[in-house]
Amino acid sequence: MKTATKPAGATTGRNDIYWALVARNFVFYTVAMTRSSAVLLHLLGAVFAGILCSDRFSAYFKYHQGLSQLCWAH
Repeated sequence: MKTATKPAGATTGRNDIYWALVARNFVFYTVAMTRSSAVLLHLLGAVFAGILCSDRFSAYFKYHQGLSQLCWAH
């Protein structure tokens, strides 16, 4: 599973963050007020058993202690 975020302010006029959770059979999008690890906890639960792909933002490391993949584009 991959997790990606993007500022949504250009389209909403606020500082919201788009979250995209991508798996083999689905994509889930949501908008949150923050990019904190609390959002990951809410979306993925206390323990995520998959491989978390991220852009090295600190919230991902705070949330997930398991296997991870870092985005090479960042």
